[in-house]
Amino acid sequence: MINDPLLAVKLTGKAGGIDIGYMGSYDEKSQFILPYDYGSDYVFTDNLGSYSNILRLRRSMGGDNFIGLIATDREVKKGFNRVLGFDGSFNFAGSMYINWEGLYYSTREINDPDIYSSDIRFGKNNEHTLTFDGESFSGFGGYLELQRRTRNYNGGVSFSLAPPELRRDLGYASNNNYYSLSAWNNYTFYPEKSFVLRIEPQLNAGIRYDYDNRIREQWLIPGFWCLFKKQINMNGGYLAVNNEEYEGVYHTNVNRGWINVNISTFNKATGGAFFELGKYIVRFEQPSFVGFGFYGETWLDLKPVDRLHSSLTYIYTELSKEAGGEKLYTGYIFRNKTSFQFNKNLFLRLIFQYDSFDKHITFDPLLSYKWNPFTVFYIGSSHGFDNYDAGNKKTRFIETGRQLFAKFQYLFRL
Repeated sequence: MINDPLLAVKLTGKAGGIDIGYMGSYDEKSQFILPYDYGSDYVFTDNLGSYSNILRLRRSMGGDNFIGLIATDREVKKGFNRVLGFDGSFNFAGSMYINWEGLYYSTREINDPDIYSSDIRFGKNNEHTLTFDGESFSGFGGYLELQRRTRNYNGGVSFSLAPPELRRDLGYASNNNYYSLSAWNNYTFYPEKSFVLRIEPQLNAGIRYDYDNRIREQWLIPGFWCLFKKQINMNGGYLAVNNEEYEGVYHTNVNRGWINVNISTFNKATGGAFFELGKYIVRFEQPSFVGFGFYGETWLDLKPVDRLHSSLTYIYTELSKEAGGEKLYTGYIFRNKTSFQFNKNLFLRLIFQYDSFDKHITFDPLLSYKWNPFTVFYIGSSHGFDNYDAGNKKTRFIETGRQLFAKFQYLFRL
């Protein structure tokens, strides 16, 4: 990933029917996401520079058909991460599609265990560690998908490969060491003369193995999606089968259901809600076990006048050892984002968030002035406030972090 570039360049164009995109940068504070079997570790540095290059080529073959190339390279000290991939899509028989991507990953770590050290091992024979100890490793991955799309039916089957050596310094990977087979089916009905405009039953199923051919995950998810008049839609689902191995413990029947509603009936106010209830794997305990939890989210977008837009979001979550049992955690996050367009050039955005888990407030104002679509000046700041005990059961928020920044963007045409 590119975190804090001192200098960056972006080029786009077309040559001989090939779309070309390139981005390069020098980053002063390189960050790392280190995926492994059961998740990923995050490493932050504040004085380690890196050079990044991203190249994308894509040639259209007519209709939905194309073939492309993606290449990324990040150089950090004497280490690097390079990814080279080819992808494409081929449409045949009118409604059938083959989508594919092949990727080659190559990494040489920096040799500095003081930056990051870990006992986690990976590789076909666990010959590597996540520690920054100068190791080199590489592997092949990708996916192959067969899909059918019609007015009523959308479904397909997909096969994915993520080798133990997978790493994307200029991208994201939540975990690796798996191959999986999955399938999905959606069928859309169009009722006539009804408040319901569309009804779409859905079914998603799959199985995942590690590279030692051990089952890691199985799932079966029936669901639905409905579109109503007045710009209202609803969807939901249920994890009827959800079995997963996590760090040596195989959890079965981790069932839960959810429902989501969006209402856009009115121009000046839109909103919705999402609720999920059931069983979850408690991954932060050793050994892991299955608990009972609830997650709820509501949102409201207000636009009282054309130039003013305010979004409010409230998220509540809790997790217990069992239904109605001891709480492992509970808390909420409230967030507001408000923006005002003074005129076609001047724009103000304010973000406020309170996190009850950490008792932390963030406040981020941003002011921008746009001379034209490609020339913009930004100035803003970011502030953090923590809640400290002031005695007598009172609390006091004290500013614990502040950052000021400015940015000028100008497009050069060559």
